Amino acid sequence: MKHIVIAGDSIFDNGAYVPGEQDVHQQLKDIAGTTTEVTSMAVDGSVTDDTIMQLTKLPSTTTHLFISTGGNDALGQIGLLSESVQSVAEAMLLLSKSQNQFRIKYRNLISQIQRSPNTKTVVCTIYHPNAEAERQSVMDIGVSLFNDVIIEETNKAHIPVLDIRGIFLNPEDYANEIEPSAIGGWKLANTMYSISAK
Repeated sequence: MKHIVIAGDSIFDNGAYVPGEQDVHQQLKDIAGTTTEVTSMAVDGSVTDDTIMQLTKLPSTTTHLFISTGGNDALGQIGLLSESVQSVAEAMLLLSKSQNQFRIKYRNLISQIQRSPNTKTVVCTIYHPNAEAERQSVMDIGVSLFNDVIIEETNKAHIPVLDIRGIFLNPEDYANEIEPSAIGGWKLANTMYSISAK
């Protein structure tokens, strides 16, 4: 039997943000039906180090693994975007330091993924937030810096990437600035199941 596991953060564990509606885990279970087991290890608020710990408990029967992580790491650095600097170069150095710190953590995640070579793993990018225009522009810069790490490091390791930025395109895909709504979650669950079916 196919066994899909989802791990990471609130992109998958979004139940608290869609009260009365299904979270991504339940949506994926409904789409997969009775012939596929679906397990969620994702925990709202998790950063990359937490996701690594989740993967140490990966079920031995896992055939497909989807990971969403990095968004909370980026949120933890959001204060950098309001730092006072004297030049653009100084600002870029601050952002570069933050990016390099994330790269170290993400490489550790890749190492953990590689401990399960028989599992078909797909990692997700961080998607754009749904904020007012000026705040959106600033947050997009931070997201891009972290996504650059995700895409570069997974390419080196030959791990496929699901770019959620191409899925959450409309305001109704969001429950708030940064969490998926039931609509967005359904689109994500459908995409993941389609990938697992190939």
